[in-house]
Amino acid sequence: MSTVEQPQPTQVASGCPVAHDFDPFDGTPAAFFEQARQERPVFWHDAINAYVLTRYEDCKQLLGDRTGKVSANAALMGHLNVPPMPEAMQILQESGFEFGTSIVDEDGEEHKLHRGATQPPFSPARVKPLTDFIRRQVTERLDAVINEGRVDMVDAMIYEVPATVILHMMGVPDDQLGMVKGFRGPWAIFIWGNPDEQVQLDTARMMGGFGQWARSIVQDRKANRGEDIISETITNLENKGELESSRMFLDSYTLNVVMAGHETTTNSAAGGLLELLRNPEQYRALVEDPSLIPNATEEILRYCTGVPTWRQRVLEDMEFQGVTIPANSVVYAAINSANRDETVFGDDAETFDVRRDTAKKHITFGFGAHTCMGNHLAKLEINIMLEELTKRLPHLELVPDQEHIYSPNTSQRGPENVEVSWDPARNPVSADSA
Repeated sequence: MSTVEQPQPTQVASGCPVAHDFDPFDGTPAAFFEQARQERPVFWHDAINAYVLTRYEDCKQLLGDRTGKVSANAALMGHLNVPPMPEAMQILQESGFEFGTSIVDEDGEEHKLHRGATQPPFSPARVKPLTDFIRRQVTERLDAVINEGRVDMVDAMIYEVPATVILHMMGVPDDQLGMVKGFRGPWAIFIWGNPDEQVQLDTARMMGGFGQWARSIVQDRKANRGEDIISETITNLENKGELESSRMFLDSYTLNVVMAGHETTTNSAAGGLLELLRNPEQYRALVEDPSLIPNATEEILRYCTGVPTWRQRVLEDMEFQGVTIPANSVVYAAINSANRDETVFGDDAETFDVRRDTAKKHITFGFGAHTCMGNHLAKLEINIMLEELTKRLPHLELVPDQEHIYSPNTSQRGPENVEVSWDPARNPVSADSA
């Protein structure tokens, strides 16, 4: 198994503020970023040993760099906030787990090869035929709760729909959903959070088992090709003569696609429903005019990005807002801050507005060569969830005084619970009436 290089301390650039008052693991940092964009648009934070960019143009420049000054490989396992325990690493080694890069960590020709092999199934033309399947998943989950009158909608629908869809695309049975669900939280904390010893040990066991599962999927698809995205990726690499050289990539891709294929959508969709019900006039607008739903989806992605920050490594000195960040530094693009930059989205950027005409300018899916492949799928899933919710539960309300839980990590989070209520007697679809 590959060794895990530990990060080396970086000298804070001259003139760069150090944000001791910033909690990088806070699920609701909007107020901090609103002030930071004005007063310290670039800052350093000791807990993540990195610089943070808060303004739209700076984040867009970092994520979309084409000059060769920025690497997507931020030494992911070498930039953990907490060095892995030897006991956790031993568990991983014994399981056969190998740390391999995924597409989001690759540069140059390697990225071009693997992106070309994996992207076709996520094109708009290939995603659109999934519409009926996605709607059926949404409908079945609403059918199960429509007369209950109160549920946690994340648990009842928002998590399971994207997860079921990506497993379907992978050719994996639905009964493996529980295993995937159990892996999501600890992994994010291990990679992007501040895990204690127990979380490290628990995550190592899960990573070991999940890695074995991913390898078994790859081996099965090599021997038995099917109509699924893993088989298609294997075939595309084989046709390029790169199958054998891509062994570790395939294992990593299979592991990561199941997480990336649903986690980020779940986070944004959950945050979006929360904001719609916090602002009931916004939800009513969609009930009364469903043609607003596509733009509402874009506003949800802008306002409730499921990937609040993403990190890169600068290979040369780079200047942002008068701060020269030294070569080899890790830099976070605060996407959740960039998406509320007043210079792009207006003075009301901190307001959630389903009619916002600039909503599509968000960079929730990144920018440039590393734009998220699954963006069309995510939008379709959120659109359909909103269509069915507003049609069947137009009187949906947020349960008051609930505490919303967010995973304590920098880069994968949304509200993990959104409790809602309604009066089943008022359900407008006759088959849904209590």
